[in-house]
Amino acid sequence: MTRTPTWLAILAALALPPALALRASRLERRLEVERERAEALAGEVARLRAEVGGLEETRSVALEMRGTLPQVDEAIGRLEARLHAEGARIEALETSAACAAEGDREAQEAVRKLDGDLGGALRRFEGIGAGVDSLSRALDEESRARRADHASLASRVARDPAEMESGMIGPTVQLAGEETVGSGVIVHTRPAGTGTEAFVLTAYHVVRNIQSEGGNPSALRILVFAGAGPRREVTGSLLAHEEGIDVALIRFVAEDPAPRAARIVQRSRVATVPVFTPVYTVGCPLGNDPIPTSGEIASTRSAIGDDTYWMINAPAYFGNSGGGVFLAETRELVGLYSKIYTHGRGRPTVISHMGLVTPIDRILDFLEKGGYGFVGGEPSAAEIASGSRSEG
Repeated sequence: MTRTPTWLAILAALALPPALALRASRLERRLEVERERAEALAGEVARLRAEVGGLEETRSVALEMRGTLPQVDEAIGRLEARLHAEGARIEALETSAACAAEGDREAQEAVRKLDGDLGGALRRFEGIGAGVDSLSRALDEESRARRADHASLASRVARDPAEMESGMIGPTVQLAGEETVGSGVIVHTRPAGTGTEAFVLTAYHVVRNIQSEGGNPSALRILVFAGAGPRREVTGSLLAHEEGIDVALIRFVAEDPAPRAARIVQRSRVATVPVFTPVYTVGCPLGNDPIPTSGEIASTRSAIGDDTYWMINAPAYFGNSGGGVFLAETRELVGLYSKIYTHGRGRPTVISHMGLVTPIDRILDFLEKGGYGFVGGEPSAAEIASGSRSEG
């Protein structure tokens, strides 16, 4: 009976683990990694020495059995070669451990140097921060001074009476029926033969009331005011209206001097106009020539039924309906005066400082929908044939 399988099992038990490969760690973690590496190397040396002791014992057993099985000679040769290789590996590991200790010292020195560099950089940044704070304070003071200068200049510009009259009273017109009186504001003009074609925005309920008194919407009586000059009467016609937002567009042609059109605020600015914004409202209360009053926007969310209006506290009265509401700072048209609050029945009390305004962005939507978008900007030949539209 052969004993070969028993020796093959012994040789299989002598198989050793694969060689360890140590890799260098990054510099920023070098201090910690090198310490761990030295500990690992010491453990590996101890383990390998234990394995060498086991190999020596196995070699002794193999030498005793050398004369009985030829396979043992070959195994002993492999073991001796393995012992030699492991000895060399132990020497290499001991050398690596020594290098790791040296690397630990170098890493500590690098950390100390880095701490010194960071301390210096921090002191420099603190100095820069103090300079930035000083510069920021100086810029804040300069900004406040410039804002004060700008506010003073804007106040002087905004209070130019001649420009205020030309920009807000000049575009205002009066609509008159048998008993009804309302206001309107010219928002666009262009040459028409020997005269000027003008487009007027007003409150639709003013036109409706005139019509209920027997007035002709195609022949509306309109009074045009030219500053200090005499007022002129012209005939206008209704082009379009939308009852839901109480707005109407009227057209008339006047001979020279050409009436002035109001400047309309940019649509994008309407949504950013806040409460407390100073405004002027200009209209013809009780049939008077245009009268300006000042106040502020009191609300931008005043709901009446399904519609939402702005509320202003500039005093107004019957006849202001359809007149313009202007931003006080820029004299730009921001809405149309629509309604005034009253209290009580029978003989209601007028609350003159609670007026409802249709904001200009909703009016611009109405104009664009009806094909009159040019009224809010430059005329376009593709949008409308001059004076040829009928009521929509």
